[in-house]
Amino acid sequence: MFQKNSGQKDISKMPRKSCPNKEINLEGCTCDWPGCSRKGICCECIEHHRESGDLPACLK
Repeated sequence: MFQKNSGQKDISKMPRKSCPNKEINLEGCTCDWPGCSRKGICCECIEHHRESGDLPACLK
């Protein structure tokens, strides 16, 4: 569905800070995958789904 732009930097291995909006994001998160480590961390979730050519539940 989505293709990675060849001109983009691969940020998947870069260190991450904790998400300051995680608790707020969790209120509207529609992820139903048990044990998902990205739940409430939208930028990581979207990046993960984009790399696998899929959309997260919140965008379907």
